[in-house]
Amino acid sequence: MSRLLISLASLKGGVGKTTSAIHIAGCLTERLGAGVAVVDRDRTRSATSWSRGSKLPFFVGTQDAVFKRADEFTTLVIDSRGGLENDELQEMAEASDFLLLPTNVEYMSLDAMAQTAEALGDLGHQAFGVLFTMAKPGKRLDTARTVLEELGLPVMAATVRVSDAFKDASEQSVLVRDVKTNKLARSCWEDYLAVTEELFQRMEQSR
Repeated sequence: MSRLLISLASLKGGVGKTTSAIHIAGCLTERLGAGVAVVDRDRTRSATSWSRGSKLPFFVGTQDAVFKRADEFTTLVIDSRGGLENDELQEMAEASDFLLLPTNVEYMSLDAMAQTAEALGDLGHQAFGVLFTMAKPGKRLDTARTVLEELGLPVMAATVRVSDAFKDASEQSVLVRDVKTNKLARSCWEDYLAVTEELFQRMEQSR
């Protein structure tokens, strides 16, 4: 059975990798219907913690748990462990329909992205992109985008804003669209809808 495989990776923690995995899976479920699962391969099991209470509209589990129910899933979102080795990153890129690299605009995060660009090298895998998370419009974001583009990295046009709504969603074990206590929650959800739409556009362009 053919599956859609979207992987998320980062060389630095705290850049929204798990938040992105959870919300892209939510957008995919809304778009494609049932059959979506998040594979939690991070040592911290943050995605699994987010899913406690079974309030999310998709399955979240370890690689073993997902593979035991493999026939149920047509779309997998991989929340990879942090600190992947270069060869692991390349293997993930080659195996995935899309590799998403979340980052923020902090210097150390951009430095990690520079290392990622070096690790990917001349891979030739076009279906990948850098996603700015916890982003505020302005000069700092524009400069960070320019820095990564000059490194040859494909930077997503869509960005994800900074908001406590995501923290609320994690604490409530729901998608941010279901947070009722933050007026920005719906806008945060729309950010990920835009990210997911761009993922499909970029996958189509890479074929």
